[in-house]
Amino acid sequence: MRGETVARYSDDGEPQGTAGMPVLDVIRKSGVRNVCVVVTRYFGGTLLGAGGLVRAYSHTASLALEAAGIITYEPYAEYELRCGYSEYQKYQALLSNAGAVIDETEFGADVSVRFAVKRTEAEALKKKITEIGYGRDIPTERGERFDYR
Repeated sequence: MRGETVARYSDDGEPQGTAGMPVLDVIRKSGVRNVCVVVTRYFGGTLLGAGGLVRAYSHTASLALEAAGIITYEPYAEYELRCGYSEYQKYQALLSNAGAVIDETEFGADVSVRFAVKRTEAEALKKKITEIGYGRDIPTERGERFDYR
């Protein structure tokens, strides 16, 4: 369900509240979503006590999130553009400058380019393509996806 937060944790044999909950607290405080953090601890013969376990698991989870970094997915509009060979180079440069992701290019009787661009920039790019092609080459929207760049 959209908007609903699902969170699970496990102490997996450690004393109750010393492993899973500290890791979950680190995740919540970091503000990240759609994440899974797994911390594996090997017993080295020294008993850490409850406080030591909490610090060890919290610190390790914090290091893991920091090392992983944050990736933000955004909605992208997917398009197909059919054009002549002479217009293709102009469009290729325009798409590149707009940060579009070219998924596939087919060369046949004409050129077919499938690309995706951030939803927030889609209308402006579509307008530029239409202007450059004098209204002959209009991208057809094929769908939407979430991507990152």
